[in-house]
Amino acid sequence: MSDPFTATTSPSGTKKVDISPSWKKVIQNKTHGLDKPSYISIATVDAKDSSPLNELFVYRGFAGEDKKGETGWQSDLLTSTCDKRTFNVADNATFVGTWVVNDNHFRILGKAHALGKEFNSTDDICHHIVRKRRFRKTQKISEEGSNESSDDEDEDEERLGEKFSNATKSFLRRIKSRLHHGPGSRKFDWEAERLRQWHDLSDEARATFTWPTASGQPKIDDESEDLEARVAELEIGDTDAEGHFTHEDKNKQELLERGYENFVIVFLEVLEIDHHNLSDGQRTVYHRNGSEWTSASVTA
Repeated sequence: MSDPFTATTSPSGTKKVDISPSWKKVIQNKTHGLDKPSYISIATVDAKDSSPLNELFVYRGFAGEDKKGETGWQSDLLTSTCDKRTFNVADNATFVGTWVVNDNHFRILGKAHALGKEFNSTDDICHHIVRKRRFRKTQKISEEGSNESSDDEDEDEERLGEKFSNATKSFLRRIKSRLHHGPGSRKFDWEAERLRQWHDLSDEARATFTWPTASGQPKIDDESEDLEARVAELEIGDTDAEGHFTHEDKNKQELLERGYENFVIVFLEVLEIDHHNLSDGQRTVYHRNGSEWTSASVTA
């Protein structure tokens, strides 16, 4: 029986692309061990009036992958997060991005896709994320689609806290809770990734999504009232069986829910990437043609 979590085609029937292209390995290598945020600047169009727009996104790794723990999934989608109140990028908009990581300059051509309470353009990128075939399942799926617990499952549940970060634990629990949902489970559960990224934020960053005004918005008339309503930190108390965030304090739970409503993930689908290593002068252009990637060394 085929793996119900491996997305082999997109809804339109497009064959999956190579989700481990050589440029991905370059980025993982160049960003490994970074001790400060790394920002990608993209030029695109405004969703409201199609005017030119420039946005700055913090790099948060690849969709479905966690450096702190194995999720069992892999993709070639660069990922960032933002506040829906200030997110103005048009749906599936083409963008040109510039990204500097130490002595490495990346110029990226691609398309932006968003996921949040009022955004969901993930149908176009389902073929960009697949399950790792060698990842050990914590549940066996019968041919009828019912769940059969393995001996290892109880052990994994007991050790989730010590083996994985809260973000990875949320992701795995959300995925696991959807195993019995029938044919629809053949698609990747994008909400699991949104929950993982929400858990992965620092308490300080998570708190900003609850503030009365988001970064870049006009100040309200009573600025003191705005400041009083701002919490400095917002921690997640625990994670339930479906990967959702919980807190025993009712007020903090309400804040978490409010912040999550404003929380948007942005997936950057790469079509071409130009990598210039300034330290040795090497420059390589990677280009996607259909589902295949090609690379060529060019003059710096």
